[in-house]
Amino acid sequence: MYVDTSVIGECFDIEFAKWSLAMMNDFKKGKYKAVLSDMVAAEVGDAPPMVQEQYSELLSLSPEIIGISEEALALVDAYSERRVLSPKFLDDMRHIA
Repeated sequence: MYVDTSVIGECFDIEFAKWSLAMMNDFKKGKYKAVLSDMVAAEVGDAPPMVQEQYSELLSLSPEIIGISEEALALVDAYSERRVLSPKFLDDMRHIA
C-alpha cells in the first residue's frame, strides 16, 4: 500500500489520525506492506521531528522503496499537459504517477 508524506503527517492531525494510525498499526501487524518512494524520503527531510520519527518507524518495517521511473515521469508530463492538476500540485502528480 503506497504511503505518501501526507498520510504520515496525518497521524498527528486530529481530523485524520484515527485512520492514519490504524493503517500504521496494520503495517506493524503485517496485514499490509508499506510502499514508500524516494519522493517521500525527500519530503520527510523537511517535515517536523514527529513525522520524521513516524517515517523511521515505517522504515524499520522493511517497506518496499520505489524510485521515480521514466514511465512515471512521462505520466506526470501527460497529467501536466492535460491540466489534471494545477502546476502547484506537481509533487502530488508525481506521487499519483
